[in-house]
Amino acid sequence: DSIGGIKTIVVGPHADLGAVTVDNDNVTAVAGTITMYQYDLPKHTGSLTDNITVSVENGTVFYEQVIAATLHKMTKEDHAELKLLAQNRLAVFVEDVNDNIFLIGRNQGAEITAGTAVTGTAKGDMNGYTLEIKAEEIQPSMFVARSAGQTLDAALEALGSVTVTQGT
Repeated sequence: DSIGGIKTIVVGPHADLGAVTVDNDNVTAVAGTITMYQYDLPKHTGSLTDNITVSVENGTVFYEQVIAATLHKMTKEDHAELKLLAQNRLAVFVEDVNDNIFLIGRNQGAEITAGTAVTGTAKGDMNGYTLEIKAEEIQPSMFVARSAGQTLDAALEALGSVTVTQGT
């Protein structure tokens, strides 16, 4: 009764997120005022993975949160936005195809660690961007509280002073 994939990422500066309130393992509020950019992904082009890293010798556990995303069509506006995002520590909300919302980089922030901008060669080749965004946290990706039927924008705005702008 669930399927794989993500459909949307919402990205903004981690420094603006502020304190995050968690109740019953759900993010319910953020204290900061943050403007974020929403990118809707084409079908079958994105994923979120939580890798668990354990050191028995050192008694430590952490989670590497990895987002893989593809954005179609290169534009000068996307170039400028992605350049700025790559230079900052990020807070990222991910909406999967099952309508779950996750917060990535809650405490330490996330970073774009790899990516490409590709024109393609043949007419049928992709023209656009691929991104890899990673965070390392003490907890896995956090679910975000969402009411039944609530849109992504409304769910994020209900967390506090979160403004979502459509990415280019």
